[in-house]
Amino acid sequence: MFNNFFDILTKETKNIDKIINKSIHDYDFLISIPHSGTLIPENIKHKINITPQLFIGTDLHTNKLFNTNKGIRICSRLNPYILNLNRYKNPPKKNNHLSRNPFQGKYLDQTTPYTEEFSENEKQELLKYYDEYHKFIEQQIINMKKANGYALIIDLHSYNSIALSDTPDRGEQRKDFNIGTLDGKSTTKEIETELTTLLKKEFAGKTISLNHPYKGGYIIQKYHNPKENIHAIQIEINKNLYMHE
Repeated sequence: MFNNFFDILTKETKNIDKIINKSIHDYDFLISIPHSGTLIPENIKHKINITPQLFIGTDLHTNKLFNTNKGIRICSRLNPYILNLNRYKNPPKKNNHLSRNPFQGKYLDQTTPYTEEFSENEKQELLKYYDEYHKFIEQQIINMKKANGYALIIDLHSYNSIALSDTPDRGEQRKDFNIGTLDGKSTTKEIETELTTLLKKEFAGKTISLNHPYKGGYIIQKYHNPKENIHAIQIEINKNLYMHE
């Protein structure tokens, strides 16, 4: 795997061994944070056009929002424009962003982040992180079901307060929270209602939308199975709540 990584925030290059951070405290739930990463492998940095669009399209600092001592947590330190963990390896034919593979990201203005395509060897090295991330989730689903009889996955993201051009709600003022449940298919109505009630209680006065503009990405689509008591929910947090956009 890669060893030296450039951090887009600090502008420093460091030798880093652990790119996928994992912790297990108990088996009540699993928090997935796939898009907060700020690291780019140093030897492919020249293949990325580092512009303000890179920062706008990254879920910056979401790794700090759920730095909890409960449940299970997995977080990628790799920037999502290098490897998008919330995409299919072999995408289905869909006319939306999920039809892109992990290496086909676009900035929100539809320009490409890449000055040069990754080589096949580079892609295979990056896919090792992809496999590590998803194999961990798969194993923890088994562990949660053994411990509790159910599994609960919360895929955590952030979004811009005003929807940009490459989004379903282009130009709209967004709610403080967006809960995605694939229109009620990825969990039960009871869990969906309980989560909405909890957010309203903990964040009084904040606004919440359900399945708009986001219903749930690849991680939610891949792992949900309420009939087998495997529940998956995507949460988008308005960046304006916790950072200066």
